Amino acid sequence: MKTLAIHWAGLWAGAPGTYGAYENGILGPTTWEYRRPYYAVRSGSAIFANCNSQDVIDLDLTLMLSSGISPMYLPYVSEPNWLLPGFGTEDPVFAAGMNGSIKGYFNSTLASKPQFCVLMEGYRAWWTPNTNVTGDWLQFMRAWVDKFFSNPNYYKWNGRPVWGMLNCANFAQYTSGNDYAVAKAKIDALRDYSVAQGYGNPYFICLDNNTSSGQYLGCDAYSQYAATYNNASNSQYPYSTLVAPTQAKWTNDKNTNSALTGLPLKVVPHITTGWDFRPRIGSGSNAGGENNPASWIATPTTAEFMAHYGAASAFINAYPTACESGLSICYAWNEFSEGGWLCPTAGDNYGDRIRAIAAFHGLAGPPAARINMSLQALMLSA
Repeated sequence: MKTLAIHWAGLWAGAPGTYGAYENGILGPTTWEYRRPYYAVRSGSAIFANCNSQDVIDLDLTLMLSSGISPMYLPYVSEPNWLLPGFGTEDPVFAAGMNGSIKGYFNSTLASKPQFCVLMEGYRAWWTPNTNVTGDWLQFMRAWVDKFFSNPNYYKWNGRPVWGMLNCANFAQYTSGNDYAVAKAKIDALRDYSVAQGYGNPYFICLDNNTSSGQYLGCDAYSQYAATYNNASNSQYPYSTLVAPTQAKWTNDKNTNSALTGLPLKVVPHITTGWDFRPRIGSGSNAGGENNPASWIATPTTAEFMAHYGAASAFINAYPTACESGLSICYAWNEFSEGGWLCPTAGDNYGDRIRAIAAFHGLAGPPAARINMSLQALMLSA
């Protein structure tokens, strides 16, 4: 099993009013100390972190490589002048750092680093508030293809560049007025362009909880971005409450026939690390209803998480036709405020989870770790 870990900008040193400042602020209270990543410095009831520092990016890549994990980056078209200069204006909030991690990957001079792939959000692929984007979707996505697929480290399965796709219904809405035939034609045109450039036919993985929209767009396989569960009260639920429906979806997708082709869906098992956005409640963020009371999932122990991780590997081995790519997608590397992470934190002895993943795959993994607060770096020792 090859694991792709969803990776976004996480925490960065944003100016007041930017998302970077917001994330640093809400994770400051010591209640959330167990979520503090190795690169975040604490000062009283505040933390300071900059995941877009090249030193941190290189450490992240080194840790992932040692554990057999590859990042699935989430680039933002709200910074179009990076991908397609001259078309659109950069969003002042998102441009402050949301593409920092993938930029850092390209800027890294490490001799060895993990392969990577990208995840496209359907609504952000074309529309983002405060962004004046000109040109059409295909024009921007050709720029993605040329920039990303041309990199020799881009992850491919069977010669096909892997591309995650989230919010397929929003994609159809914003690019094609909910006309799925038109929306699929755009995806097919992008496939044709990639093949013509010699990159191969992209392997589109739908990450929606409901597979219907992805089926009509002709996605090649199905997974999830984040797990869901029946939350009946404002209280804590055990990790098993999240794992059970996640693993049930693997089987349900395997047993579903595509509305477009009539053939059984291909599956990329989703692996969840948790779901608990309590730090965001009352923070002013409207994303995902974070201003509302909510239930949450207890942070899993390393043993609990690895039982779920092992189940994904066993499912792939048991159903090699359905799981043709041998891939799994893990939520997430660094969703610290939303509630899911693999990145070493104060709460997992700075790396117990990824050391366990490395051991599962027979890799040496990172050695014992400790944080050097003055240098804001993860120090590794045998």
